[in-house]
Amino acid sequence: MTFRQIDRDEAPFKQAAALDARRRNVNGKSHFSDKQIAKALGVFHALQLCYRGRFFEEPNWRPGRAPLHQSKFAAIKIEDPSVKDKQGLDYLNAGWEMDTAIVVDPVETPQGITYRIYFT
Repeated sequence: MTFRQIDRDEAPFKQAAALDARRRNVNGKSHFSDKQIAKALGVFHALQLCYRGRFFEEPNWRPGRAPLHQSKFAAIKIEDPSVKDKQGLDYLNAGWEMDTAIVVDPVETPQGITYRIYFT
């Protein structure tokens, strides 16, 4: 699996950015079904088994904007990641490629790795 590069700096006002992100996250989660939420949390916990690093408390829920609701996804961010189970990560990637319900897209940023989970 290849990683895309995104060149973004950290927010200058981190506390305000964190509060705003939390508000958007709570609002965004309401646009997903229980099945989609369970699937994303399964990916989240599987990644915790394969990576060391700082995980955020839960996935970041992005509902997309009308009329383009196809752009909704959940994002799992890992800061300062290091792989602790390479074989397990390879199995996860192979399983996600066969799964037709989700598309998992890893993105590398200066802060770490973000896994975007798109629901089909």
